[in-house]
This record gives sequence, C-alpha cells and structure tokens, in this order.
Amino acid sequence: MMKTTEKVLLSCICAYLCVAPVLAIDATSSATSTIDKNAKQLIEKLATKVEETRKKDQKAYVGLISKMEDSSMVVSSINGADEKKYSIKIDDTLTSVFKIVGTTKKELKKANLKVGDYVIVTGQMLNDTLEASEIYVDEQFLVRTAKVTEISKSDYYLKVITYDKDEYTLDIQNSTRQFMLNAKTKEIESSGFSKIKEGDSVHFVVSKTNTSSGKEKIRYDAFRILMIPQVFTGQ
Repeated sequence: MMKTTEKVLLSCICAYLCVAPVLAIDATSSATSTIDKNAKQLIEKLATKVEETRKKDQKAYVGLISKMEDSSMVVSSINGADEKKYSIKIDDTLTSVFKIVGTTKKELKKANLKVGDYVIVTGQMLNDTLEASEIYVDEQFLVRTAKVTEISKSDYYLKVITYDKDEYTLDIQNSTRQFMLNAKTKEIESSGFSKIKEGDSVHFVVSKTNTSSGKEKIRYDAFRILMIPQVFTGQ
C-alpha cells in the first residue's frame, strides 16, 4: 500500500504535469498578444503619419483651363496683374470630374472638360504637378457696380462704366432677373427694362465662363441686375 507521503508527492507531480502545459500556452499567448498589440500600434502610427503627409501635400487650385491634353491640363489663375499657371495631371481611374449645378453636383467625363472652363481642382502635389483627385466645373461670376451710359431699346442692351472706368455691355435676356430700388418705398422690387434710365446706377452679376460665342470680352448676358435710380445717388 502506498504511503500517505508518496500519495501527496504523486498528486503534486500529476498536478504539475497538468498545469505546466497550460502555463506554457498562456505564456505563448501573452507574448503573441503583446507582439500583435505592438504591431497594431506601429501600423496605426504609420497610417497616421501617411495621412498627415497626404493632407500636408493636398492642394486646391482655382482658375480657367488654358490648355488641355489627353492626361493633363494647365489651369491659369489671374490675381490682379499676376498670372499663375498650374500643371494638373488627370488619371482616368482616380480623377473624378463634376459640374456644379446650383447646390448639387453632376458627374462628368474627362472628355467634357474644355479650354475656358472655370474649375476648382483638388489633389496631391508631386514634383510641381497636382495629381487631381477631384475637378469641379463651376461658373465664374463677375459682380460690379456701374453707371448706365447708354440704353438700346431695340436690341435690349446696356452700356455701363464702373467707378474704376471699366466699360461693359450687358445684354438683357428673358432669363435676366431685373430688380429696382423703389424711390418711394425704399424696397427692392421686380422691375423691367423699360424703367432703366441713363445715369442710373446698376449693380450687375454676369457669368464670365459662359459668354456667347463671338462676343467681345467686355460683353456679357446679364444674370441679375439691380437698378438704383439717380435720386439715391444724387447724380
């Protein structure tokens, strides 16, 4: 018969043999978990760094397309007397093209882009070239205040001169939204071409990017005009 001391010793050995593999598995699992955690942290740090670098290199240019090629274009931006040209790379797969329509956007194809379009381009700079991720085609509006110098009742146009001595011809179309400041009520109300007089001031909005073909650079279809009678200007 086995002595009590031997029984206790045998029990301890059996217990050790059962527990030891579990401890080994736990140790290996813990080490693997630590490695996975460290690797995950490293990947996250690298991803964050890449994202920060990407955002740092993100640029946006606004201007008119002055040159178009198969996979590139040049955008020209004029600020006062200074003109800057930006090289843009277009990728058939990665570059998205949209047209701004009111408060929404409509997807276009690269083939729809043309010289003279007013565009907003975003992307990442690489070797002085912007690799376009998105191109938005929008209207470029010109907003000025001027004085009416001539009215054509037969051809429905106005000739105006701004306070900076810039002259424009405004064609009044059926789509032109016309308003006038009422001299009596001091309220802005809808108006018509017949109420415009030489000497009146006019606040006008025209689209610079969609002028009719054949028109001179200073002639535009009026998008919106606000007439201010001479009584307000003292002229």
